[in-house]
Amino acid sequence: MQRFGALVVAGVASVGCSIVAMPSAVAATPDPQPPVVTLISPTPGETFSQSWEILLYARATDPDGTITKVEFYDGAKLLATDDTPGLYYFAIPPHAAALGAHTFVARAYDDQGLATTSTAVTVYVVPPTIMRIPGYVEAGVEAGCMILVPDVPSPASRPYLLLGGDRSVLVPGAHLLVSGELMPNVASYCMQGIPLRVISAEPL
Repeated sequence: MQRFGALVVAGVASVGCSIVAMPSAVAATPDPQPPVVTLISPTPGETFSQSWEILLYARATDPDGTITKVEFYDGAKLLATDDTPGLYYFAIPPHAAALGAHTFVARAYDDQGLATTSTAVTVYVVPPTIMRIPGYVEAGVEAGCMILVPDVPSPASRPYLLLGGDRSVLVPGAHLLVSGELMPNVASYCMQGIPLRVISAEPL
């Protein structure tokens, strides 16, 4: 008896006089990729006065989908959820954070149900430091801005930008003893001086 070998052509095997279909290769489906998230503000070890606002900013992306939301945590406590695409953020109001250490993380979720938590960032909240500065009030370059030129020059040799206070007292030429708190992280259109939140102002 004569035996015939097998011939395979383009996925079809011929064995003797029979035709046998061979299974086709199936492309593997890649595993879904989790999101990537980074807490970009605040920075590790940063110190905040309790009367300051603390801004949390996170950047989140997803390699094979979209970000659906980002959560912000202080330890195990959920602070807020932001689902607006772009730079995700949350502002902790003044006096809302207790004194001491706070460890923040951001947690991002994507449209496939996957989640990633950022590297933790620990910061410190301290009591406000009140300064008493004697000096003369001058008008700033920008309209409505008032600055205090201290009788004793400041360490940075710069005047103080007066924030708040009684504007009937804080007038150009007034010689005052101003009590206030430095607010270095406050943004203002007034470009002169070190921001100082005025608590009180007494004539000298």
